[in-house]
Amino acid sequence: MNVFQTVADAARERGLSFIVIGGLAVIEYGYSRVTTDFDLLISGEQKDSWHSLLLQLGYELTQEKDTFRQYIMPAGTSWPVDLMFVNPTTFATMIAAAKTADLEGAHLPLVSLEHLLALKLHALKHSHLRRFLKDFQDVIHLVQLNKINLRSPEIRDLFLKYGNADLYGKICRACEVQ
Repeated sequence: MNVFQTVADAARERGLSFIVIGGLAVIEYGYSRVTTDFDLLISGEQKDSWHSLLLQLGYELTQEKDTFRQYIMPAGTSWPVDLMFVNPTTFATMIAAAKTADLEGAHLPLVSLEHLLALKLHALKHSHLRRFLKDFQDVIHLVQLNKINLRSPEIRDLFLKYGNADLYGKICRACEVQ
């Protein structure tokens, strides 16, 4: 059984919900790029239950911040798992908009394209250079591959709400939208 199915089954047994985000979501929306971890969005109310679940599966906590935790399997025998926490209201909105993706045979909830862009824009607004370049490329490719109209008021509003006017301008220029 693969890590995706193992984690999903263990979460379902415990009544825990999650949404796949990060690099795997970017790949599912058409941009083939390298990713090395299994990024999950969860309700902050469930972070202690998720911590117990991952420890029981053999993972070790390697980094902890207010909004996320990172776990690895000793000796690199499985994909690292990163958890990102959001408030319950935000999680409910995002899981309601999620779609199902097939990751190596595991049917998992995948973040909507709009919410993925919002997460990437939020990260761009708060990230260091190395992370900025990766997320910036992700947004450009997601916009181009999914034929997103950057001129539409809804998309402009999304960019301004989760990013800022400077990011919106840079992405428009990078996508050659004048």
